[in-house]
Amino acid sequence: MEIICQSFFVNNSTYSIVLHARNLWNSSCQLLVLKELGIMKPSLQPLRESHIPDIIEISKTTWNGHDHLPHIIGEWLNNPLCHPYVFESDGKAIGVANIRLIDDGKTAWLEGLRVHADVRQKGLGEKMTNHLVEVASGLNVQRLRLVT
Repeated sequence: MEIICQSFFVNNSTYSIVLHARNLWNSSCQLLVLKELGIMKPSLQPLRESHIPDIIEISKTTWNGHDHLPHIIGEWLNNPLCHPYVFESDGKAIGVANIRLIDDGKTAWLEGLRVHADVRQKGLGEKMTNHLVEVASGLNVQRLRLVT
């Protein structure tokens, strides 16, 4: 049996986990490790005003601290054409993204996807994108656009 060691970075510390079979390291395993480290499994939910300080903190490590998100996050909350969501873990937002309806509601523009530096590379961005696509399909849009 092959022994595989997977290292990951959480809260400025490097951790390693030994897996005793090939291809066991996946997003389920990652989330289990997060839980074992005291970081609860994140849940997706609509953005609330109380999440804004966490989003500002995430933005400090995006684009070398020059992220535009802190300047527009309030607009996401107040614009009826916006549908922002967060990943929340232990009461803190650890990821965020928005669906903005444009072209008279015919296009869903996926924007502002951010994940906290301590939990990147765990599949949260992919899960958020899949969730936004699902929500957008329920909004009866004709097309999706993604801004990176």
